[in-house]
Amino acid sequence: MNVAFEKLRDEKEDEVNNRKRAERRKDLLYTLLRQDLQSKYQIIQGYLQLIEESELTEKQEKFLKRALEKGRETGEILEMIKNLEQIEDIKLSDEKEVFYVLEDVVEHVSDLTGRENVKLEKNYNESLGRVEKSYSLRTLFLKILETQIELSQCDRIEISCEQEEKGFVVMIEDDGKKLSKSIRELFYGKIYEGKTAGEGGLRYYIIQEIANQSDAEIQIRDSKLGGSKFEIRIPRAKMS
Repeated sequence: MNVAFEKLRDEKEDEVNNRKRAERRKDLLYTLLRQDLQSKYQIIQGYLQLIEESELTEKQEKFLKRALEKGRETGEILEMIKNLEQIEDIKLSDEKEVFYVLEDVVEHVSDLTGRENVKLEKNYNESLGRVEKSYSLRTLFLKILETQIELSQCDRIEISCEQEEKGFVVMIEDDGKKLSKSIRELFYGKIYEGKTAGEGGLRYYIIQEIANQSDAEIQIRDSKLGGSKFEIRIPRAKMS
């Protein structure tokens, strides 16, 4: 065998092996960082809850409320990352009726809508058909709802679903603040260039990653309610 060819082959193998080792190190670091942040988050929330039980001035209660809210947002981001890891690792391909996926999501988010005084309206029927990857789609719809309820300052959300030739389009729209241009562009594959705090860029980025793992396509439009509208297109199950 040609010596030059053997050398080139060995260099390519080394490059591949080095890349694999780098990916493993990155995955390990990523996992350790998330676990460390989760541990610290739980400790901070525990101390804040202990403070909440103490007698505080009106000003102190105001600061504590803000700290607890930010803590809940942090916990939600960590949970989203965990959900994304599970979806990537398990590659679930279970099938379920779209109606029951949406009903499960609405039930799961009912405590949050009640706490935030958000009216949730449904506009879909039982005879829609089945979708694959129902676990990851449930996670996707749930995280969109939770994020919009917590960040958009909305009073009303409407969920609807229509059949299309190749699948379904689930629409989640609200009457809150419209998504910024930077957030919208994130869903079209562009690099996020918005604020590092306040807009929820990381949460929307994770939502897009969950959509990718779910074979779903998200488009952002203005809602007739006054806020933003998520149009999520998903393919029907092959045997549906």
